Amino acid sequence: MGLLALSAGPLLASCLTTGHPCADYGKTDAIFVGKVTELRLRERARSAASRSEPGVERIVTNTPGDVEAVLQVREVFKGDVGPTVEAWTPEETWKGGFPFRLGAAYVVFAQRAADGLLWVSHCSWTASIGDASPTLAFLRGMKRGGTTAFITGQAWRTEVANPFGDIDSQPLARLAVTVKGSGRIHTLRTDDEGRFETGQLAPGSYEVSIAPGAGFRGRLLQEVEVGETRCGVASLSATSNGRVTGHLRHRDGGAVAEAVPMQLFPLDYVDPSPVAPRASLKALAWRGEFHFDDLPPGRYVLAVVPEDEVEGLDRYATSYYPGAPDRDAAHVITVERAQVVDVGDFLLEPPAPSRERSN
Repeated sequence: MGLLALSAGPLLASCLTTGHPCADYGKTDAIFVGKVTELRLRERARSAASRSEPGVERIVTNTPGDVEAVLQVREVFKGDVGPTVEAWTPEETWKGGFPFRLGAAYVVFAQRAADGLLWVSHCSWTASIGDASPTLAFLRGMKRGGTTAFITGQAWRTEVANPFGDIDSQPLARLAVTVKGSGRIHTLRTDDEGRFETGQLAPGSYEVSIAPGAGFRGRLLQEVEVGETRCGVASLSATSNGRVTGHLRHRDGGAVAEAVPMQLFPLDYVDPSPVAPRASLKALAWRGEFHFDDLPPGRYVLAVVPEDEVEGLDRYATSYYPGAPDRDAAHVITVERAQVVDVGDFLLEPPAPSRERSN
């Protein structure tokens, strides 16, 4: 029958596809259209053995878990694909399984696993024919070998209301986007989901940018390379949150090479969590450099605070910026909207020798 087996492979429990199938085209091993002619449930073998008794016989049990589908191939866009494909995928979607249905036709994006078989996951651009018109238009254009290219992408606004809160992401709708390259400038706008796309481009390097207005910073400009897939993808973001950055140095002028635990104490916020509320934000300085991101406007105190239970992170005594032993003598750092505050040098006394630890 000329079967091509598709294995479940290393599927993920959660996933996120990019804004356009062109971004995954070059990374996908086989792409085709096929109709499901048969479905059957397969058993997944699982093994378990006691670790407490050496030489214990391994116990093997079988549990339902894999759906096998046979697809009649109608159109091939990429890869070595025969007229019939035998595909199997986990029954549970949360384990990465794709919900094939008998008699339905699909655009299938498949990857090759380490065992040489191909696998299909819902974490891909695999979709029913009825939901895949834009994908099919792109794939057929690639198959025809057209010469024009395009850039697609999405723009987001990310905010944190207080230092201990979660990041809230919202699409930047109806925002102007500029695409510059190959001697031309293209101006377009995002849709309600923050997405944008422009075509009729020549392959090459482009500069994609947004201008959300005063009071924002972030990834407002991105260099995009449009290569042999004739497609480039941009992901832009803006935030009104601030950032604190700086350098650790020894008072004698020496460099700080090791990892150093740091904390940033908000003075204007209290963690609303009723269980174990946090008093500070934590970060690890590396090779003397540190930064704290996603900071709402407010006042903060910066400190080096040793981790006594972690070997190597306990060599420096507690110290407050710009190098005071007591919190009362610390300088207060004020962060305005979308401001990046470089505090410069945070001076430390030379570290104590590492302590010997007993087992």
